[in-house]
Amino acid sequence: LLFNCLIENGYLDHTGSSLIKGSGGIFEDKDALKRCLDPKYHPKIDAIIRLIEEAPGAVKKPVDIQKIMASALSIKAGALKASKIQIITEYAADIPAVSGDEWRIQQALFNIIFNAQQAMEGHIRSDSRQHELTVKIERKSFQNQGGLMVDGVCVIISDTGNGMSDQTKKKIFDPFFTTKGPTGGKNIGLGLSILREVVLFHDGSIDVDSEEGSGTTFSVYFPVYKS
Repeated sequence: LLFNCLIENGYLDHTGSSLIKGSGGIFEDKDALKRCLDPKYHPKIDAIIRLIEEAPGAVKKPVDIQKIMASALSIKAGALKASKIQIITEYAADIPAVSGDEWRIQQALFNIIFNAQQAMEGHIRSDSRQHELTVKIERKSFQNQGGLMVDGVCVIISDTGNGMSDQTKKKIFDPFFTTKGPTGGKNIGLGLSILREVVLFHDGSIDVDSEEGSGTTFSVYFPVYKS
């Protein structure tokens, strides 16, 4: 809904991946955006605008996915430690560069980490052990959006949180969907919808495995860079 609105009003290009900025910046007329959305979302417009205007133009090039992942984890390291969440990393050797935009991939991975942290906070494990955020990176072929099997790199992020029902899992990529209720603008339900758009832009793929009470695993695939 949101991304279609942005494209139709000229805020994104036809691919939905690049910003179109006029001389006065995008969203000179906020009312145009508000007309696209249910009134209940209007108080969130300023947060959406800040998020999009801070994004640089998308450029695909060979990028180091391990370096990007390390950067995303470093941003959240303090918060995860404060929440008593242990970080476990398992990176395969000789992972090739992927074809992508570094800033957007980092934002996508950061959003998964943020969601995992929220899922684990306040949830007590049945075995009373410390919560764990496990990140694996491995080389793995996947089926792209065109139905072709391509050489890829898979980032697997698992948490030991409360998991999701099948009904919730069907909605997690919908813009503004959140299970957190009113949060004063801190969680507007855009993180995973942005993840989905980033992966689509990179011709990648996402798998989600989750069960209530048993945590959640996101497997995000990006194509290997071909010179």
